[in-house]
This record gives sequence, structure tokens and C-alpha cells, in this order.
Amino acid sequence: LIELYARRRQAKGYAFPPDDTWQTEFEERFAYDETPDQLEAAAEIKHDMEQPWPMDRLLCGDVGVGKTEVALRAAFKCVMGGKQCAILAPTTILAWQHFNTAISRMEAFPIRIGLLSRYRSAKEQKETLREQFSERMDELGADWTAMAVLAETRGVKAATVRNEVSRFMSEIASLGPVNHAALEHLQAAETAYAATAAQIADLEKAILTLEAAIRKIDQETRARMRETFAQVNANFDDCFQGLFGGGRAALVMTGDEILSAGIEVIAQPPGKRNASVKLLSGGEQALTATALVFAMFRLNPAPFCLLDEVDAPLDEANQARLAALCRRMSSATQFLIITHHRVTMEFASSLIGVTM
Repeated sequence: LIELYARRRQAKGYAFPPDDTWQTEFEERFAYDETPDQLEAAAEIKHDMEQPWPMDRLLCGDVGVGKTEVALRAAFKCVMGGKQCAILAPTTILAWQHFNTAISRMEAFPIRIGLLSRYRSAKEQKETLREQFSERMDELGADWTAMAVLAETRGVKAATVRNEVSRFMSEIASLGPVNHAALEHLQAAETAYAATAAQIADLEKAILTLEAAIRKIDQETRARMRETFAQVNANFDDCFQGLFGGGRAALVMTGDEILSAGIEVIAQPPGKRNASVKLLSGGEQALTATALVFAMFRLNPAPFCLLDEVDAPLDEANQARLAALCRRMSSATQFLIITHHRVTMEFASSLIGVTM
């Protein structure tokens, strides 16, 4: 048995397609309530029919359990899969019963049903086979005139035609089951592909737009950066000279890319040639930082500025220069200076005393 089943499993069969809407409609037309065993048997048989190997199943049951209905559902599935189905009966009476039952159950569907029995003459049987063959050829769109001319030209015999038909049927069966929903699947795939292609086109267009916007922003940013840097640099030198009474101050970019370059501060009070601001005293560093802040204030003046003891490390001369610079810039910015030095207080327009 194991060897037998192994050979059957290796053999290539015909896998019928899954149930379609007609199969469901056919089964719903059954006039009686199915039993659980009947439903289970029908489901298992249809499952076997959908497998790609020869079917091997025997359905047994007492009279009245619904074996005929299970057989008809399997036959209907076979016909809907594009195949012919033969129901064999042991007696002529039973064949007539199955024939009438099949007609009544399938009359609403485009299925040709014929009966072959010993009570029908050879002529009637041939006529039945001929009608089924003719209808099948019409479904396939055969050209009868061309076929007749071909038969006369080739002088083929009936046996030869039967052999060719058998060969063609075997080749068709080897192609596997027909997917009746393939056209719908293709249309759905084409629709999805068109939608995806449109989305890709939109994304590519958006990418181009963003890249153009980025390039424009970079160009404008670089231009604004150069302009702003030049103005701040000039204001820095002017404020530095005003606070120190001379000297030189500048901002130098360290790098070729203006948007990512660093900035080095150069500050040389009068009489000094220091290479770095780190060599300045604490007071000189405070004045240099103040000059840089005021240089930015000149570019974009703030409405209010709070200086908390900025003049603490300065001597009186530098305190006077810082206070004078604040007086000059007070037309655009309101300064509030917290200080303990009298020189700075002398330059203030108003004084507010705070005690403990």
C-alpha cells in the first residue's frame, strides 16, 4: 500500500480550480438540509479534486444519506473546471434516476447532459455523443468548414482523429487547471500597477521640486550669509576700534564651504600683535566679546538689552568707552546696565538704586 500510494502521489493529475460563484449557487439550490457527514464528504472530495495528483477516495453510506448529491456536486465542479464527467451506474434504472436528477439539479446552468444505456439504440448513443462533441467544438469556436476541407485533404480516418484528440486532451490537461479569475486578477494587477506608477511619477516630480528648492535655498542662504558676514565684520571692526580707541578686529572663515565653515576671531588692541584672543587680558576679552555683540546689534537691532556687570573687569577708561558706545546705540536699543562703577553711572540717562 505504501508503494502504491507513493506512485500515485508521484503521478501527475489534474488540479481543478477552487469553487466559484456558480458552484456556490448550485449547492445552495439543494432542496434539503445537508447532514454534517454529507457536508464533510463533499468538502473532502472537492479538496481532493483540487490537488495536482490522481484522486483516490471511496464514499460509502446507507440509502438516503445523500451520496448522489455529493456525486453531483463533484460532477458540477468537474464540468465547471472545463472537463467532461461520466457518472457510471450498475443498473439501467439507477442510470435513469441519476440522469433525471442531474437534469433537474443542473437545468439552470449551461451544462449538456446525456444518457448512454443498453435501452438506447446505437444510433441514439452516437447522436448523443455527436451532440456533445458538436456543442463542445462550438464552445471552442471551431470552424466546421475548414475542418471538413482539412479532413478531405488529409484523408484522415476516425481512429486517427480520436488519437489526435486524445493527444491534444492530454496536452491540455498537462497545462494544469484553468484560472477562471485570471483576467480579473490581471485587470486588478494592471490597475494597481497604474496607481503605483502614478505614485512613483508624483514622487519623482516631488523629488525634483524639492531638489530645485534646496538648490535655490542654498544659493540664497550663501548669498545672505556672505552679505551678513561682511556687514557684521565691518561693524565688529568699527565697534572694536571705538571701545579700544584703535586697533584691529576681524572675523575670518576657516573653510571653503560657507555654510559649514568655522569662524576665527582676530582682535589686536592698539600696540599689540597677538596671534590669538586667548593672549588678551580678561578685560580685553570682555570688550572684544562686547564689540562682537554690538556689531550684531547694529545689523539687526534688538529693542532691549540687559548688561549685567559687563564693565566689572574694565578700568575707568574702558568703562567710559563702553558707556559712550551704549549711549550712541541707545537710539535703536534700550539698554539696562547693572553696574557698581561711577563712570558708567555718569553716562546713564536715569539711575535706579537698589539696596538690601
